[in-house]
Amino acid sequence: MIYQGDNWPDAYRRTVLTCNIHGNRVNEDRLERKGSSYVAHHANDFLMANDAWFRGLQLKYGPDGGVFLSDWCDTGECHETDADGAHTENGRIFKITYGRCTPAHPDLGHASDAELVALQLHKNDWYVRHARRILAERAAAGASMRGVHAELREILRGHRDVTRRLRALWALHATGGMDEAALAEALGDADEHIRSWAVRLLMDDAEPSSRVRDKFAAMAAEDRSPLVRLYLASALQRLPLADRWGIAEGLARHGEDSEDLYLPLMTWYGVEPLVPADPARAARLAGACRVPLLRRFMARRAVLADAAGGSAGLSALVQTLGTLRDTEIARDLLEGLLEGLQGRKSVAMPAGWRDAYARLVALPSQPPARATPAPHGAHDAGDERPELTELATVLALVCGDPRAQATLEATMMDRRASPPRRERAVQALVENRATGLAPKLEALLDDASLRGTAIRGLAAYDDDGVPRAILERYSALTADEKADAVSTLASRAAYALVLLDAVEHGRVPRRDLSAFTVRQLGALRDKRIDQKLEKVWGSVRGTSREKAAQMARYKAALTPDALKNADAASGRRAFDQTCAQCHRMFGSGGDVGPELTGSNRANLDYVLENVLDPSAVVPREYQLVVIATRDGRVISGIIREQTDTALVIQTANERVVLSRADVEEMRPSSASMMPEGLFDKLTVDEVRDLVAYLASPSQVAGP
Repeated sequence: MIYQGDNWPDAYRRTVLTCNIHGNRVNEDRLERKGSSYVAHHANDFLMANDAWFRGLQLKYGPDGGVFLSDWCDTGECHETDADGAHTENGRIFKITYGRCTPAHPDLGHASDAELVALQLHKNDWYVRHARRILAERAAAGASMRGVHAELREILRGHRDVTRRLRALWALHATGGMDEAALAEALGDADEHIRSWAVRLLMDDAEPSSRVRDKFAAMAAEDRSPLVRLYLASALQRLPLADRWGIAEGLARHGEDSEDLYLPLMTWYGVEPLVPADPARAARLAGACRVPLLRRFMARRAVLADAAGGSAGLSALVQTLGTLRDTEIARDLLEGLLEGLQGRKSVAMPAGWRDAYARLVALPSQPPARATPAPHGAHDAGDERPELTELATVLALVCGDPRAQATLEATMMDRRASPPRRERAVQALVENRATGLAPKLEALLDDASLRGTAIRGLAAYDDDGVPRAILERYSALTADEKADAVSTLASRAAYALVLLDAVEHGRVPRRDLSAFTVRQLGALRDKRIDQKLEKVWGSVRGTSREKAAQMARYKAALTPDALKNADAASGRRAFDQTCAQCHRMFGSGGDVGPELTGSNRANLDYVLENVLDPSAVVPREYQLVVIATRDGRVISGIIREQTDTALVIQTANERVVLSRADVEEMRPSSASMMPEGLFDKLTVDEVRDLVAYLASPSQVAGP
């Protein structure tokens, strides 16, 4: 609720109050204008319940200015049914007032039109909205609104408070008192809020005239208000494609909107269908665009449209790249273009590429750093952004230029080059399945700065020397490198048999095979592997009876008294070693699994159920998919992105870009990405400390 009543002190007006279900409280946030919208800053909690069953759901202010607060009042917070023990008889409603609050029982239905117009100035917005609704109902029933409109226009033209002017504008629109001419006049108002709402209301009822569309295009280029530009960007999606170009071109000029929370994406939603409709004009727009995200997405969309057949998007972008003088724009277009080409097995070199490449390498390769983060993807490694010539070389590789592979291999092997640049070279070569790369990756196993990247890259190649090369160095690897090594060796049947032999003979400790790895080995569907796995590791998934017994053992050990003696700092270390690779909490960790900060971590049953039996209930976005490739590799992970030509899979230790042409079979699994047996590697004390850390209301210092 944003409080707009008249009983509470003015300090609460325009603050945001939110029911915090897990926190048994009501939070308060204060709004601060930022660009086209607002950001909220935490204030002191407005209300703390004295009951652990408090489950606040809704806040509403009424005609007396007091606030009604509904309370579900239950032990749980995850929408349990009656069968799960929900307490349907316990709901409560509270009334929160300040000082003396006189009960109000208004009957606005009998108020005169003049009284309803006067209520548009009332401090309590409850009266304003109901009065506006009744006026709209009277207008719809055919009552004359001439006097109403005259009074509302006086408020719109002359009131000093813009909120009252907005109320008059809304009431005029709701009662039929604002035609296109009047709204078009409001487009020139001195206040940004009036101009913004004029844009919206002009789009609400019908397609605006050409005169209004021309005015929109001029405003998109010239209006200084990011709020107005946000409304214009929203209007794009309601206009025919041919009428969007002028507005889009105006919005694309505002480089100051690059950091805005909403404008780049809102503009993109309106621009996206223009790209395949007219690739040449879209490429020119991308080349002149001052908003990095927008031009990057346009380049990506252009080549994704080509995947259905043809090369108009790529050709148009190459023509634009050949005319650019701005290094930053060129680099954004190349990054977007390469994202769109992920997974394409072969792309013909477009006409004009040689000239464009020569011009690109002549530009300053590395412009000054900018605040905008580089796009995610295979072309990012470390904090260093790729240079222009590097991106151009990767594009040449995708288009089949043999000199590009030689150049990237030289970068990969050059120990004088920066590690991020070398890593990007490896990623580009592996993603494009460069021929003859496996021996070179094996040579990198002795290079500490690139060893992990090389180990992960070897999973893409079916080469008899890979298991031997990795296992010869296994004992000297770091913990993370060992995890990468086991993952690579578990990706192919031939590699897996060698891995299990190494486990049997003690060259790889049994504990290094996580439950996730064991499940990955089972996904290979090889009887020899299954038999060997049962011999050296054991069964993968316990029965429901075993899980219930395990749950009971941990509950008996993790009593409140035991948890009082826990060391939460040691628990944080256990979290970092066991959970942080996939889960984020208190601002640090991975993003493979769900964010844990706001979950019900203090509930022991909740924690044990999710850790001991993670596959019992699996949200769709975290369901495991098992993918078998045509060359014998098996990949288990979550599909993060997919196009007509490529899949992006997040595994437990890496992000894999795979061409759809390489996929032989894709099997959805009912299993969770989170493996079973996470507690098996920990002592009882370590489990106790981890559970205590998970229950911490705020971050604790490390050990």
